[in-house]
Amino acid sequence: MSLTTIDATYGGETTNSYVSSIAEANEIASLLAYLPFVNFDAQAWIASSDLAKSVALIYATNGLDKQAFIGLRRSDIQRRQWPRIETKFRFWNHEDGRETIPDEIKWAQVAEAAMLIGSEPSNPRDKDIISESVSGHSVTYSQSSINKSSDNLGDAALKILQRAGLVSTGVGTVQIRRG
Repeated sequence: MSLTTIDATYGGETTNSYVSSIAEANEIASLLAYLPFVNFDAQAWIASSDLAKSVALIYATNGLDKQAFIGLRRSDIQRRQWPRIETKFRFWNHEDGRETIPDEIKWAQVAEAAMLIGSEPSNPRDKDIISESVSGHSVTYSQSSINKSSDNLGDAALKILQRAGLVSTGVGTVQIRRG
């Protein structure tokens, strides 16, 4: 399998994406463009090639999986953070044989991928270019875009996850000291 091939096998050992295809990601992108609480760069997404979208989706998945999600991973052999069990929401528990990833996870992945595609280097030393050509198609990223996937998520993806209750917002936490 190529490094740019999307593998959305549910709970798989080689899974690299929650979104199963570019077609599904494009549908999600259409939805995200209309969500008032999400600053989604629809122009960057639309203008990108399928190869660029595929690479960005895979990098976005890596960033998503660094979040502190509710519940526990369903299996020790799965590569990704989802599917999960023991969440506080019955419909997100994957103990009953349902094999679906929450829509909000997929929405956050596409939002993050679009942010990675649309990000510009912030200083001259970040203008290092990484290019890849596969079967006559090429995709180019700045080093800062690649590095961003290893940092915290962008605002749009984080807002989606927080509003759904999939990650902590940090609001409303009270620490009580005893003793």
